[in-house]
Amino acid sequence: LLSNLNIVELIEANGLRIVGDNLPESGRLISSTGTKVEGDIYKNIAQEILSRRLSPTQNNFEKILTYDLNEIREKQVDGVIMIIQKYCEPYEYLYSVYQKVLHEAGIPILKLVLLNSEDDQKAKLQIEAFSDMI
Repeated sequence: LLSNLNIVELIEANGLRIVGDNLPESGRLISSTGTKVEGDIYKNIAQEILSRRLSPTQNNFEKILTYDLNEIREKQVDGVIMIIQKYCEPYEYLYSVYQKVLHEAGIPILKLVLLNSEDDQKAKLQIEAFSDMI
């Protein structure tokens, strides 16, 4: 869950456009296909749950990475901003994988580490520099 919603405004204020996210909450709440009511309802519920976007806390980096990289290619993304809550180790581990793969693909990535605070001056400078770079 994104704790500092000002980050979205900072990104857009620097001429960048958000075309997707990999937050488990939005993937579960917004992008969910819903459960089919035809057929075996229990199988349908299980299928819907198993097809939801995963969190890195579930240690399935390969599936997460494959899904996200397909989306990045389809949307022809120029750069990726990865926002990580401070002390969230699963996302830190995931970042190192993203960094390697995106570097090989020639796609710049910015890592923003946030603490639950409204002070976003450091993030503002990082986003401005990233925007200038891409």
